[in-house]
Amino acid sequence: MVRKDILTTFEAASLCSVSYNTIKNWIKRDMLSAYRTAGGHLRIKLSDLESFSREYGIPIADREGGDKRRVLILDNGNFARLFSDSLNRYSDRIDLHSTKDPFEAGSLVESNKPDIFIINSQLPGVDAARICSHIKKRSALKHAKIGVIGIKSASDSLSDGEACPADFFFKDPVDKVEIYESIEPMILPKKGVRSHRNKKNA
Repeated sequence: MVRKDILTTFEAASLCSVSYNTIKNWIKRDMLSAYRTAGGHLRIKLSDLESFSREYGIPIADREGGDKRRVLILDNGNFARLFSDSLNRYSDRIDLHSTKDPFEAGSLVESNKPDIFIINSQLPGVDAARICSHIKKRSALKHAKIGVIGIKSASDSLSDGEACPADFFFKDPVDKVEIYESIEPMILPKKGVRSHRNKKNA
């Protein structure tokens, strides 16, 4: 199937395995971004649909990479191996990349836009707090969940007294149970958009 960057509401509905009216309702509720053509027809950018998919846990069919969660690990390799072993049962749901080079990691963040990014704060030249702050400020990466290895909580400052704005933390050494319990909820799809929306409006 040829990849399309701009979708009709019917094409978006087909990719999400929902009805046309469901897509319109998501747009009406400002959950899914869309725009109108000069002729008044709704159109959806594929990138916006993918962001919506990641935020609400709605799998998109027939797209490159399927509904896998993209994971990037900045580490010397040890944690990546432990990560793979801990979540082996979900290997078909994970697209894993690992590097020990901060510059390569930055390039992969821009090109792959990972759903989960885990940083080893103990690597030479790695400032986890600044990396997290930079990613959190990028609208294209607002979906990303960031984890940091080597500190216990956000209150542990990493750079000139700056607290680390990561989403989750791993103390060192990390054990498999800790990885499993932290990452599994991010890999499994959420039970539905309705419950997520109700929580937001509660």
